[in-house]
Amino acid sequence: MIREESEEKKFLYNRMSLRSPVLVLGAGFSRGVENGGGKELPDGTHLANELFSAVLESHKKQIEPEDMELYREDRDDLKKTCDNIRLEKLVKERDDYLTSRMSGCHCRPDDYHMWLREYPWRHIFTLNIDDLVEFIYADLPKSRQPHVHIRQSSTLNSGAATELYKLHGSVKRPDLEYVFDSTEYRRYAATPSWTLESFGTLFLTNDVVFLGTEFQEEDLLIMLERLMDLVKIDCPYHYFFLTPRLNNRQLRRRIRDESNLHLLEWDSRKFLHFINQNFTVMRDIRRKMRDYGMVFYDEKQQEAQAEGVRYMSELYLGAPPRPIDFFKNLDIVRPELKERAGQLAQRGGRQLVVLYGQAYVGKTCAAIRLGVDLMGKGYEFCRFDMSYSMNASNYQDLVLEYLAALPEGTKVAIMAENMSYYYSHIKQILERCPENVESLIVLCTANRQDHVSKRYLLDQYETLEEIPISEHTSDSRFANEIYNQLEQTNHLNKLRTYGDNRRERVAYIRQLNDLIDVLYVSQEGRRFVRHYADWLDEKPDDVNRRAFLMLCGFAALGVSHLSMKPFLDMTTQCGMSVDMQSFLKAYGDAVQLQDNRLQLRCSRLLWAAIQKWLNADELLEWIRATVCFLARNLREKEENQRNEMFQKLIKVNTLHKQLGIPLDKILDQLLLGLEPLCKHLSYYWVQRGICHRDLTHFEEANSAFSEASEIRNNTSFHIRHAQAKNYMEWGVWALEHEEGRAYYYFDIGRERLETLIEKAPYRYFAYSVHTYVDMMVRYYRKSGERMSEEKLQTLALLLQRLLEQNDRLGPGITKTFLDYCHENGCKIAEAVAELGEKYRARYPNYSFDHAEVVFDSDDIDGDDELENAG
Repeated sequence: MIREESEEKKFLYNRMSLRSPVLVLGAGFSRGVENGGGKELPDGTHLANELFSAVLESHKKQIEPEDMELYREDRDDLKKTCDNIRLEKLVKERDDYLTSRMSGCHCRPDDYHMWLREYPWRHIFTLNIDDLVEFIYADLPKSRQPHVHIRQSSTLNSGAATELYKLHGSVKRPDLEYVFDSTEYRRYAATPSWTLESFGTLFLTNDVVFLGTEFQEEDLLIMLERLMDLVKIDCPYHYFFLTPRLNNRQLRRRIRDESNLHLLEWDSRKFLHFINQNFTVMRDIRRKMRDYGMVFYDEKQQEAQAEGVRYMSELYLGAPPRPIDFFKNLDIVRPELKERAGQLAQRGGRQLVVLYGQAYVGKTCAAIRLGVDLMGKGYEFCRFDMSYSMNASNYQDLVLEYLAALPEGTKVAIMAENMSYYYSHIKQILERCPENVESLIVLCTANRQDHVSKRYLLDQYETLEEIPISEHTSDSRFANEIYNQLEQTNHLNKLRTYGDNRRERVAYIRQLNDLIDVLYVSQEGRRFVRHYADWLDEKPDDVNRRAFLMLCGFAALGVSHLSMKPFLDMTTQCGMSVDMQSFLKAYGDAVQLQDNRLQLRCSRLLWAAIQKWLNADELLEWIRATVCFLARNLREKEENQRNEMFQKLIKVNTLHKQLGIPLDKILDQLLLGLEPLCKHLSYYWVQRGICHRDLTHFEEANSAFSEASEIRNNTSFHIRHAQAKNYMEWGVWALEHEEGRAYYYFDIGRERLETLIEKAPYRYFAYSVHTYVDMMVRYYRKSGERMSEEKLQTLALLLQRLLEQNDRLGPGITKTFLDYCHENGCKIAEAVAELGEKYRARYPNYSFDHAEVVFDSDDIDGDDELENAG
C-alpha cells in the first residue's frame, strides 16, 4: 500500500541521516532558473517548440513543404522534434542551439536550488545537459566541488566529495555529443557506458532518490525496468520516488506492493526545503567535527569504492591502518572478534568496549574492524582521537554536541585511541548520551599498563567489555587465519621459505608466536628485532640517531605518539637541533608521520632492538629536560595529553620496573632536580614520595606526601591512601630494622586506611581494600604473628563486598588471602569459607594456583576529592 506522507517523510529522513543515497535528477529539477542570457530554462514541451523554430523553421527552404507540415504537428514532442532534425541532417545546428540555450545557468544565493549542496551527496546522476549543478557548487572549495563524468567518460576520481554523472551529455563538453533523438538513445543503450554501469552498481548498493522527473524519459524507464527486476522485496536498500505526478501505473503498483519502494508527491522545491530544514545542522556539525579531527567512515567507504582495484595496501609492511584496508577486507580478523559486532549490536544500548594489550599488537586494527562490522549492523561509525591541544572536558562536550545533533533513532559507534587516562569522561559521554541516540558503542584502545592502572575510573560500569589483544600466534585458529589472509592477498612472499606446504608454514607462524614478526618475516624474510638491530648499527651517531633513541625511550614509557611541533620543541629542549626532513629521511623505515603525528613502527619490538645504544643516564637527562619543558605550562588537575605525558615520564614504578632504572638514579638524577619547576604539581610530590618510600626513606616520603596533600587542600583520596600505605610499609620494614616501632607505624597506617575504606566511593574502595588486605598479610607473615579470627573475618567481609560490586581485580588478592589462611592453619571463619565458595562460583575458570598481580594501588590519581574530608 502507498504509505502516509508523514510516515514516508520520517523514514526518508532516517535513511538520509545514516548514509548518503544516490540522487537522480530529471528535467524538472532545473525548472525556474535562468541561462547566461537571462532566459528561464524551458521544460520539455517549450524546448521542443524552441528547437522547431530555431532549427527546422529557420531552415525550411531546404525542407519539403509537406514534411514541414508534419514536423509542425510534432513540435510539442521533444523526442519527435529531435528525430525530425536528424532526418534533415541538422544535428549540429540543434547542438549549437542547445549548448547556447542551456549554458551559464545561475540562480540567486537564496534560491531553493542552492539548498542542494547542504546535504553531503556522494553520487548525483542527471539527465540534464545544463550546468546548473556545477553552478550550485561553484563557489565552494575545490574539494567540495563535484567531479564530473560525461556519458561514456571514465575519468578517474579526483578525491572530490561528490561525483556528478551527466548521462545525456553536458554543455561544458558538447564535443562528447548529446542524447535527445531515437538514434542517439539506441546508440547510447547499445554502447558500453561507464556512467550507466556505475549507476547500475550504485543502484544495487545504495538507497536512491529520484527527483525532478515524472518518469516519462524513455532511457530512465528502460533503466528502471532492468534494475527493478534485480531488486527483491527483501533488498536492504530503499528507493524513493519524489514527483508531483506519477502517471506510470506499473511503477505505482510496485511501490504499493514492495516495502523498499516509496512515493512522496513532492516537487524539487519541497524536497530541497526538506533538506534545508533537516540537514543543515548535520552538515554543520560534521564539518565542525572534521575540523577537530573526527573521521566519518561512511565517507571513507565511498572513497574506498572510488579507489577500485588501484589501491596497494602497506598494512602488512607495518604502515598505520587506513580505512580502505578494512572496506577491502585486507586486515587479519581475529577469530574471537568475528561474531563480536553482532553480539554488541544485538545488546544495543550504551556500551564501552576496551581493547587493550601491549604496544603494537594490533589493537587499532581490531577496534576498526569492530567499527566497520558495526556499520553493517546499521551503526554510524566514526573515529575521534583526543588531540594534543585538546583537554578531556572539551573532548567530552564536543562528542555530546555531535550526538545531540543526530536524528532520532541513530545508532553510533565511536572509536578513540589511547583513552585510559580519560575513562571518566568516556563514562560521562555514555551516561549523558542524549535520548535521540538509540545505541552508542564507544570503542577505546589502551596500552595494557595504562588500562590496568586507570581501570578504577570506570567504577561499576555494567556494560564495560574488556577485550585483551595479544601478539601471540600460537593459537591454531589464529595462525590459520593469518595464513589464509596472506595467501588470499598474495602476501605469503618469503614465508614460503619456512615451509614446503601449508601445514609447515602454519607451524612456523605458531612457533614465531608474534603477529608483527610473522608479517615482517613474510615481507622481509627475517625477524624484526634482528633486522632493526643491524639497521641501526649502520646509522651514524648523530642528532637524528639521538632523537630516534629518545622517541623509542618515551614509547617504552607509554608515550605512543607525538605531534610534530611538541616533538621538535622537546628535542630542542634536550639540546638536539632536529631537521624533520632529514630525520624522516634517515629513520622513515621506523618512524611514520601521519596527520602531523609521529609514531614508531612496531615500538614494542623496536625497544628490544635499540636497548644496547640507550643508557639510563642519557634517557633520564632527556626525560628531565622534557618534563621541565612541559611543567612550565601545566596546572593542577589538568586533563590533556601534555599532563598525561608528564605523568608517564616521571612515573616511578614504570621507570624502575619496566625500564630497570635503579630507584636511587630516578631520585637523584631526575626527581630532585625537577623540584623548582614541578613543586606546584601534586603528582610530582606523590611520585617523589613513592620513590622515597621504596628506598625506605619513610620520613622523606611522608614529607613529600604532605606537600602533595597541601596542594590538594588535604582532600585527595589518592594522597591520603599513599600516606597510609607509607606508614604500613614503614611498619613492615621496621620488623627487621626497628622492631620496637614496627607495630606503632603499621597501626597508624592501618587506622588511616580503615577510615578511608569506610568513606570510599567504589572506584577507590576496591584499591584501598586491595592495599589493606595485601599489607595485612605481608605484615603478619613477616612478624610471625597469627592474625586474629576477628581480623580474618573483617578482611573476608571486605573481599566479599568486592565480589558483590563485581570487582575485576578480586581473584588475585583473594588467592593471596586464602593462601595465608591455609599456611597458618587458621580456623576457617564462616566468612572466609563463604568467600572461597563465592569466588569459585563467580570465576569457575580462574586458576587459584597462582596469584595474579593486576594492579598497583600507587596508580590511583585524578578527580578524587573526598566529601567531609576533615
